[in-house]
Amino acid sequence: MQLVFFEDAVEYIMRISRTLRQPKGYIMLIGVGGSGKSVLTRLSAFMLRYEIQEFEIRKDSSNDVFKVYMKELLQRAGVEGKPLCLLLTDTQITSESMLEDINSLLNNGEIPNLFASEELDKIIN
Repeated sequence: MQLVFFEDAVEYIMRISRTLRQPKGYIMLIGVGGSGKSVLTRLSAFMLRYEIQEFEIRKDSSNDVFKVYMKELLQRAGVEGKPLCLLLTDTQITSESMLEDINSLLNNGEIPNLFASEELDKIIN
């Protein structure tokens, strides 16, 4: 299948790919919905051979469900060494504590008190 890209789209793909390739690379794309941010990020992650993850909101979704999801995600990325791309939209952040957890992850590379001490010992050893 042949694709035709606008010059701006190619430029954004290059920027997103460059940012994701960096250690602890993350990018926050802000703009009008439907402008292609998610599609360009998915394409960039695919080109880098990153596994694309997206938190699915359900009726039973709570901060506890989000933390369990993040535990599994961080174990795959950290312990197994799999490169991942986590896509989140503003509608997926349902509580202030989720926003704080995401902020901590982006700023410090970890979510405080995510793992119990027994779980950390198991991971390290």
